[in-house]
Amino acid sequence: MASVAQQIDLAAWIDKSLDYLMSNWDDIPEIAADWDNWDEDDRLDFVLEWPLREDRLHQLQRWQIDGNLSASQLQRFAELEELIERNTPTLGHLLEDESAIAPGLAP
Repeated sequence: MASVAQQIDLAAWIDKSLDYLMSNWDDIPEIAADWDNWDEDDRLDFVLEWPLREDRLHQLQRWQIDGNLSASQLQRFAELEELIERNTPTLGHLLEDESAIAPGLAP
């Protein structure tokens, strides 16, 4: 059985993951609006670093499946899922646009 300290650490990590992902997914419309002003290197960095966010999301999903999220974290997780659903098409356009510069990087 996990110790109380481990449970507190996990709860804090879940909160940080939710904050991180909410912030990044919330930024997608603003990034898209400014995308044409970004230089090629910045766009490529964004595309190359996006999988780090996906990894964090997959970890959060595993914690949710395992029942590790509190009621308030589950509410925030549901809000995150809505945000992801709303911004996924825009993100897809950004990643597709970058594939012209670096073929094979975008899905």
